[in-house]
Amino acid sequence: MKRYTAIILLAAAFTFSGCGITRQITDARALARCEYSLHSISDLNISGIDLSGGMNLLKAAMLGEALSSPDGEPLPISFNINLNVHNLGERTAAIDSVSYTVFIDSMECAAGGSREPFSVDGGDTEVLPLRLTADLTLLGDNRAAEAVKRLAMNVIGRGKTPSELKIKMKPYITVGQISVPCATVPINFTVGRDAE
Repeated sequence: MKRYTAIILLAAAFTFSGCGITRQITDARALARCEYSLHSISDLNISGIDLSGGMNLLKAAMLGEALSSPDGEPLPISFNINLNVHNLGERTAAIDSVSYTVFIDSMECAAGGSREPFSVDGGDTEVLPLRLTADLTLLGDNRAAEAVKRLAMNVIGRGKTPSELKIKMKPYITVGQISVPCATVPINFTVGRDAE
């Protein structure tokens, strides 16, 4: 029933704002044709330890203590994945919001979203930040927690093997009061010493 109500509301919104919606859909589709690359991973914080400025002896000791904490102790991690979005086309690529799921070494590790509109003009490049937060003890799979730890070590330059990241990004446009999903955009890259 909810599905049919949403379809009716969407059809009504299309009727009232036809041209604007067509433009929004075209702008959102343009985002799927953009070229994505890793700009940076920033604002890395593990268990309250700010690692965004690099590592020193004190931070290394605190991180070692946090990572070896007893089972059941919360181990929060947060960071931004900042993506270069290069618009290869001539028209603006734009969305109203986005949701995303992040896989590290094939393990689903985090999901999130942003309600901030994003756009990139034809021929230009803009940076799209995706904020990720997780509690490593709540991921439900030790392999996922280890994958996130490995990524963190790669970010601070202490990793032994590179991390493979895959992001499934779903853009949305807003039609009236309804968020309408567009095609999922898959993004892949490697982080670590062998990434070049």
